[in-house]
Amino acid sequence: MSLRVTRAESPEALLEIQRFRYSVYVDEMGKPIAHADHDLQVLADPEDATGQVFACHDDAGLIGTIRLATGPDSPENAHAGLYRLDLFPDVARPQVAFASRFMLRSDHRGGLAAHRLCLAALDAALDADVRLVFCHCAPYLVGYYEQLGFRRYTDNFHDALGYRVPMLLVLRDKAHLEAVRSPLAARIPDPVDEAWGGWFGARFPDFVFPANARLVATDAFYELLNRKLHDDPRKTIPLLRGLEQEEAEAVLRAGTILGCADGDRLLREGELSGEIYLNLSALVGIRHPDRQGWLSLLGPGELIGEMAFLMSSRRTADVTVIRGGEILLLSERTLKRLMDERPGAASKVLFNLAKILCERLASTTRSLVDTARQA
Repeated sequence: MSLRVTRAESPEALLEIQRFRYSVYVDEMGKPIAHADHDLQVLADPEDATGQVFACHDDAGLIGTIRLATGPDSPENAHAGLYRLDLFPDVARPQVAFASRFMLRSDHRGGLAAHRLCLAALDAALDADVRLVFCHCAPYLVGYYEQLGFRRYTDNFHDALGYRVPMLLVLRDKAHLEAVRSPLAARIPDPVDEAWGGWFGARFPDFVFPANARLVATDAFYELLNRKLHDDPRKTIPLLRGLEQEEAEAVLRAGTILGCADGDRLLREGELSGEIYLNLSALVGIRHPDRQGWLSLLGPGELIGEMAFLMSSRRTADVTVIRGGEILLLSERTLKRLMDERPGAASKVLFNLAKILCERLASTTRSLVDTARQA
């Protein structure tokens, strides 16, 4: 199967991509994007007119796309607030680029097409002499972007696509790209610009530690969780009860730690997403948008979003951070890989998930009975 990455140069090529976006974001993921044309089934943006829009085709048709806006063509007004561009007063506008609308057909996610599209965008950024590339992504993709070389640097936000994490790629920091084994590292030309080597660490020291557990030593990551939970994770996290430490480490190995602030909405009623959260140090509340008050409050060690995760269904309530802290995200892919590689550990995790669901159902039933008695 041959893959071809091209830049959309004609209105017809751009329209094909805009229809593809609609099929992914609206038809597949159910995102409530207000400016989408639902009659024509097209998702177009003003940035399409100035950015470079790339498409990846195989022998059967379009399978992926990405857009890069660079220099004077980058939409500063649209992105200044989301990306906190006020944090970069010393970086010239021509040195900044924004990557967006990166998506693939479901049967090509995690494959070679993503790599080819990233390289096309990287080459465009290098040609424009860009130094910083900004993007934002869903929490479950943070690990993927970190392995490309992107890093978190500011607070998360919520938009029409859901809970989003802003990320930054320092394009000339080749030492970092090589340290995380980024596939982009080999593309960065020599000589290396030393001025950018330690720039990120000096500017954003709180974000030097990666969110993706795969980028640090397993024992260091396990010890980090131990400190945050003030106990062995196997005792504090119901999902890990009964697992040997090696098994627990295997589950957590694919985890992603995210900081969240007061008021962040982690999940939104009606969203379709394939991840669960383990609360490490935050306080979160669950509520239905049509009802007053909190349905429940969840503290450190508790699981969030397990029902929709197991049933592959849409979220049935909003989940909002009441007191900021850190959460650990586990994706559907994590458990599927665990089932293949460690079926014994996977069976314990699924058994724990079943127990958690039963406990939640019993609690809800008791609450309903109490309410009926008081009526």
